[in-house]
Amino acid sequence: MTNPAQEPAVPVTDPVPSVMGTPPTEPNPTDPPAEPVTPPAGAPESIDGYEVNVEGFNYDDFKAIPENQEFLERAREAGLSSEHLGFLLGEYNQLIPNLIAGNAALDNEACISAMKETWGGDTDTNFGFAQAAANNAIQNGILTEEEVNSPEFGNNPLVLKMAAYFGSQLQEDTPPANTQPSGAVDVESLMLSEAYSNASHPEHKAVALRVSQYFKKQHPDN
Repeated sequence: MTNPAQEPAVPVTDPVPSVMGTPPTEPNPTDPPAEPVTPPAGAPESIDGYEVNVEGFNYDDFKAIPENQEFLERAREAGLSSEHLGFLLGEYNQLIPNLIAGNAALDNEACISAMKETWGGDTDTNFGFAQAAANNAIQNGILTEEEVNSPEFGNNPLVLKMAAYFGSQLQEDTPPANTQPSGAVDVESLMLSEAYSNASHPEHKAVALRVSQYFKKQHPDN
């Protein structure tokens, strides 16, 4: 029988710290310390660090929009400096008005095409009537010039049809400025105007139509 006192001693070890049996690794004191994560060179620590000064561009308003904050964060992660971001936003600020103007031109073309389909050969005349109604609304304080020139007014076929109708009534009932309230004098003034004599004038067809309607009324049998 073996004497327990004579059995080899089992070395004492630290208990296994996990069920996988792998003790945790201790950092090697000779390893260099881990470097902190920093943004790419030139980018600020956060988007609040960007300093942008672009003439005609309100960076504070731009930055206040959540979607733009996401853009700024991506720009920071990509390493854009304040100088690079300022250049980018400056180009953006110059590009946007051109894009808006291009879209407005397309809207104008689409509106003109729609009105040609509606008015046919009377398109130019009705546009003249609509312009007369718009001018009357401005003169009487009903609409501002900015509202009349806005796409909501000028590119809206329903508004244009209504304006053309009221404009035709104005052409029938309202004498031109600085003339006596006599039909003959009105027509004489119209016939002496550039709008009547110049076929390229934007109101030529409207004025010519009014003159023609006057003479038809005076000579219904002809």
